Amino acid sequence: MIRNLLEDAGADDLPENNAAVAVRDVERSADPSTLRSSETYVGSSRAFGFANSSSAIGVTHLYVAPPWLRNNEWALHGTWTLHGDRAVLDEVLGSISYRFHARDVNVILSPPSDGSHARFTVRLDGQSPGDAHGLDVDSDGNGVVDQPRMYQLIRQPDAIADRLFEIEFLDAGAETFCFTFG
Repeated sequence: MIRNLLEDAGADDLPENNAAVAVRDVERSADPSTLRSSETYVGSSRAFGFANSSSAIGVTHLYVAPPWLRNNEWALHGTWTLHGDRAVLDEVLGSISYRFHARDVNVILSPPSDGSHARFTVRLDGQSPGDAHGLDVDSDGNGVVDQPRMYQLIRQPDAIADRLFEIEFLDAGAETFCFTFG
């Protein structure tokens, strides 16, 4: 399933053996009436809602996120290489911001190609997610990309509203493919 999602996002040269995804919590369906954000690809070939003023495909580029995002816009901040199917963080402390309207924020991520892990922190409206943290982060928003898969980063227990999601990578090399919402 993860391989299919990565291939749908345009990834190629994927390893044949993918790690299994363990289900660690009872899943409940999202209420479609609250879902106003849709699947968003980060790679240049299928990107939608990219708010940065410029994009340099296939080369290292320093991105500066705009001060404000409209709903369903996202932006890179830091030194990234944008490929057709993904964005790769080239230096530490790069981030992605996304203004969304949904209960859940999920992101397909892959660790650095050298086999190391990539630590990250997520914020919701500039704060630690607390009770709104997903399965793959703690209440302070800390998590680790250790295998290519979908990571559940936000699962809001309360009323759904327009929110600002941010993920900051503390290690270089992390790859981001696609946002999905529930």
